[in-house]
Amino acid sequence: MRNQASTMFFNDSVYGTFTIGEPTLQELIASQPLQRLQDISMAGYAEPFFPDSYHSRFEHSVGVCYLLSKFGASLKEQIAGLLHDISHTAFSHCIDYALLEGSQTHHTFQDDAFETFVTHSVIPQILHKY
Repeated sequence: MRNQASTMFFNDSVYGTFTIGEPTLQELIASQPLQRLQDISMAGYAEPFFPDSYHSRFEHSVGVCYLLSKFGASLKEQIAGLLHDISHTAFSHCIDYALLEGSQTHHTFQDDAFETFVTHSVIPQILHKY
């Protein structure tokens, strides 16, 4: 990702090169809660067994947002796509097995924590700004 004259450029392994020019999306992407997803793998504990499969939750989230825009989704829907994984932990769905919270059957920890995570972050201020 790089910024140039109010446009963010991305080179994604799935979607190729694309840009995001919408200020709301740009500020959300640049925010700490979304940036932290760059260090969280989609594969969780399976990544060491499939080393060429690395794809971060950040890349996934930005890709979902981009795909939604390609299909003509509203800005609200693009924001929802961008933020849908924001509460994920380093161990992704595996955390449901380690904590008493969540569900080992339904892997709900990140969903259960979503509202609290977002509410206690800068996301509401960014959304209110726009």
